[in-house]
Amino acid sequence: MAAASLKLQMVLAANIMNFYVNSTTKVGAARQTLFHFQTRLGILERYWEAFVTRHHEILSYADDLSKEEYFVKSVYDQTEDNYTGTKALILDHITALTPQGPAAAQTGNDRVARSSEQSVRDKEAIPKVAKLQHLLNAVQGPVVLRLKGMEITAANFDVAWNKLVRRYNNQRIRLHNALESLMQLPLMKSRTADELTNLIDRTEEAVRSLQELR
Repeated sequence: MAAASLKLQMVLAANIMNFYVNSTTKVGAARQTLFHFQTRLGILERYWEAFVTRHHEILSYADDLSKEEYFVKSVYDQTEDNYTGTKALILDHITALTPQGPAAAQTGNDRVARSSEQSVRDKEAIPKVAKLQHLLNAVQGPVVLRLKGMEITAANFDVAWNKLVRRYNNQRIRLHNALESLMQLPLMKSRTADELTNLIDRTEEAVRSLQELR
């Protein structure tokens, strides 16, 4: 009984840790609407409710489970930090997407883009453990190899960030990568809204990279 509860609790902890990435990075920009984030916030609250309830059950087995990862690594405290940080970010999106007078005329995508510009690194409300997890989930390609095997700890966020800055904040490398991104833009196989949006997003990203180098 205790082992089964602990296993479910660790799954919930992982769900909460990955929740923001699953709500944004893994969702297309067109789906990041006000209703989307309101719905996701409701799911997050239910996850946290279940987590807290099960935590109180697990505490009754604390003596038997004291050497398990859940207690050794203070998973409850880490998950509480992840929950509060993720909730703050989702509320930011909801605030940005909520119509406010003349600003309501702006498109949802404009507001999402503006909200997304707030770097995870600069969000003080997010614990560094959650920041590192978000960073590791976000990187792709060769970048993954530079961070491979890194333990998810608060101290390692700064280590990972500095590694990436040293490698990718080089002007010559950034110029090369931006130009390469432009030259490798995919051909549209069909004239669908999704393909066109993807092409526009990738083009704008490459252009922004070039503008930042001026």
